[in-house]
Amino acid sequence: MDKFDDNVIKNLGKNSLLMSSIIKKGSPIPYDNTEKYHTLTDNQERVEIEVYEGESLLVKDNNLLGKFTISNLPRRKAGEVVFDVILK
Repeated sequence: MDKFDDNVIKNLGKNSLLMSSIIKKGSPIPYDNTEKYHTLTDNQERVEIEVYEGESLLVKDNNLLGKFTISNLPRRKAGEVVFDVILK
């Protein structure tokens, strides 16, 4: 499996095994970024996002920095609700 170079990466779901990169190694600080996401299940009212640091795409091989919840999402079919995650 490919590795990212010392990234801050996020969990794509509480039970996900893979992660995606948000902040690439060597990015200038302070860093601003907006990512678009959508719900994964019907009537999903909240999303829990975990923020990690590390090089591996595997959750278990990285260090958890923190987590936050986006709640009060409208109850719709999977994929119909799109929201932004803004990192600053």
